[in-house]
Amino acid sequence: MKHCQDCLLFGHDSVFHPGSIEDYSTDCLCCVAKQFGATECVNPNDHNKPIQQALVEMTDGGLDYTFEAVGSVLTMVCSTYMVIVPVLV
Repeated sequence: MKHCQDCLLFGHDSVFHPGSIEDYSTDCLCCVAKQFGATECVNPNDHNKPIQQALVEMTDGGLDYTFEAVGSVLTMVCSTYMVIVPVLV
């Protein structure tokens, strides 16, 4: 969640936080992300297309930065499709 704070400190207007349906059933992760500065919580299950495509459309062309710290090959690939500068941790 530190990345949310850092993005706001560096002057970004919007900070998106994707999560799974389990995260949103309790609203716990979304609430924590918003406390740390996320401006949008995006549930991939609310879209009938891949999340990276939905985010590109929501942002008129893609994100400036993405942060991937899960370590999954799938999330690494997804984060590189929607961004100019991916950060893989």
